[in-house]
Amino acid sequence: MKTYKTHLASMLAFAAMGLVTTAASAQRVVVEEGGGGYARIRAGIDGTAGGLLLNGIGLGLVGLDGRLGVQANNLFGIYAQAHLVFGGGSCGPGGCDSGFPGLFSLSAVADFTFDRMFIGAGGGLVYIGQDPHAGPEAIVRIGFYPLMRRGRFGRRGLMIGADLHVDYVPDGSAAYLEPMFLIGYEAF
Repeated sequence: MKTYKTHLASMLAFAAMGLVTTAASAQRVVVEEGGGGYARIRAGIDGTAGGLLLNGIGLGLVGLDGRLGVQANNLFGIYAQAHLVFGGGSCGPGGCDSGFPGLFSLSAVADFTFDRMFIGAGGGLVYIGQDPHAGPEAIVRIGFYPLMRRGRFGRRGLMIGADLHVDYVPDGSAAYLEPMFLIGYEAF
């Protein structure tokens, strides 16, 4: 009789563990694959390299980007992106008498993340230190996450991407194209 009760208790404990494990697995799938997710902080930092191009001006650039905002759900996020680069190169026929002290921009970006890939666009203000002058900027971003981890507080991982900044001259006569390649860390 004693072995019967022990055997029955073991079977009930095993069945209860199976039900709890199945329920937890089902809940995890709904959160990760359901597309809903939950609101969380979106943040990132990366090293960036590229150029600044316009009518005989060709500058090589290196610098840093930083992002901080909100990932509303697993698909959509909105954040501020700060972009600071320095460089040198050909500044056209007159040359760069004062050098090229750098470029700083701050933009608002809306971003769509499809599992390991993202695409985003936005706009903001840019300060170009050569003349110096400030003006509006448009930005388009694309990239992917080759190494990514899903956790309790969202996703995070290695980000490789490309940004195209279009920096407008204040008088509206021209726009600098600034293609940049990036590699860094992102929490989303």
